[in-house]
Amino acid sequence: MRRDTPLNLGALTAVGYEDLVVGVDVVALTVPPTAEYAFIAVDDEAIRWKTGDDDPTSSSGIPVVSGDYINFMDPGFAFRALLLGFKAIRSGDADATLRIEYYG
Repeated sequence: MRRDTPLNLGALTAVGYEDLVVGVDVVALTVPPTAEYAFIAVDDEAIRWKTGDDDPTSSSGIPVVSGDYINFMDPGFAFRALLLGFKAIRSGDADATLRIEYYG
């Protein structure tokens, strides 16, 4: 999804924010205790991400380019388990930054 796509937050409340640098090592989110949803903007460089047991690599995982975002915001679904299992790695030559707003 593109950043210019409208985002309806409804009755959700922001419960946290983090900037997460994504480099050559796999990183995970620091999910606040009451977070069920997240909006993750990708800046500076492309990444790949996975949830579950397998770690992403620079060539394996769901690719997201800089300027796009990952939307875990559907109020009909609780995303907490996905957020807790989210792992990312950069897929380019430079580090990326994830800008994450958490909601509950």
